[in-house]
Amino acid sequence: MGFAGWSTVIATWVGIVGAGAGGWTALEQQQAQADKEYEQAVKEYELQEAQFNAEIKATYLETFKMFEIFSRSDQLAAREKIYDYMADPASVDLKLTDVFVYFDFFDALQICVESEICDMAVSIELFKPYAVEVWNSMHPEVLGYRELGNPKFGLGVEWLAMLPEMDQAADETGSFEELPAEQTDTESAPADESVPDADVSDTQVQ
Repeated sequence: MGFAGWSTVIATWVGIVGAGAGGWTALEQQQAQADKEYEQAVKEYELQEAQFNAEIKATYLETFKMFEIFSRSDQLAAREKIYDYMADPASVDLKLTDVFVYFDFFDALQICVESEICDMAVSIELFKPYAVEVWNSMHPEVLGYRELGNPKFGLGVEWLAMLPEMDQAADETGSFEELPAEQTDTESAPADESVPDADVSDTQVQ
């Protein structure tokens, strides 16, 4: 083989080696880019997780702040009078100021939960038992007072009392969803039967 032939062979192999080196370089660059994108995705996930945990912690703190309000002396005094009234309406002089102090708290709690400032699950655990007791006992008075021109009175208590327990909601839907409120006896009355007004102006509630 002459010099020209060897030159051709050498040139061919140089071209092959060069192409192979270029290919490996491209692969290495692609792998480096993929590694970089993966690292960035991990960082973004960790950041999102940290932000989520911070938001959860914040909602817990706000809910416990609501519990501190619920445990204040004015709330405790109003709660005591309301529970005495539920046990024996004739035994206590329940005033509207006591009712408003107690019921308005649950209106504030509903706003706090629905705006995602307070935590839903913790609110249910802490406050639902109180709402259920009051709603079951006093919903005729609440509905009667609404008919007197106060349509939003007691909505927070009703809302919380009708929320399902967290375990129940998860079993039925796979996630927490607010279930429709149960129909009360007053709401199911025939259209031609009027609901008596609550006695909010006489002796019990003044």
